Amino acid sequence: MQILYGLFALGNKVLRSHLVRTYEMEEGCWGELEYLIRIPSNWEPSNTNYPPIVFLHGLGIGMLQYQSTITDLLQRFSNSPILIVRQPSISQDIFHKRHLQPMDKDEMVESLHGLLLTLGWTTHGVTVVSHSKRVLLTTRFSRELTVGLTAVALFLTHG
Repeated sequence: MQILYGLFALGNKVLRSHLVRTYEMEEGCWGELEYLIRIPSNWEPSNTNYPPIVFLHGLGIGMLQYQSTITDLLQRFSNSPILIVRQPSISQDIFHKRHLQPMDKDEMVESLHGLLLTLGWTTHGVTVVSHSKRVLLTTRFSRELTVGLTAVALFLTHG
């Protein structure tokens, strides 16, 4: 089983590296919140035609599981900033330091809000796209922080 988790970790690392090289994303950290971000060089926060997009993946094997969704977002919305939040506690990332000590909902909401404020994205709004367990976080985020969200896209799958 550890080999399988090792393969998931390796696959996610390769994907992050690919996103950095191919889509000019950068890895970052705001407090304990890890993320990948791409801000087009010609983008201005006042440009409401291209609002920032925040992607929160759901339970599974991390960003690797959502590779096609992430790639699609990056290609379709090439003029918009995109933030992809890393979530090791719901990604089978057993080698990550926070896997067994995940952020609670309050810490996650506060960290994400703090990052969005630092980036200047809350003034004109952001679009949040989330799946699975992160739908709950997104609804809480949108309920508690009514200023700054322009759209929320939630997608659930049925098994």
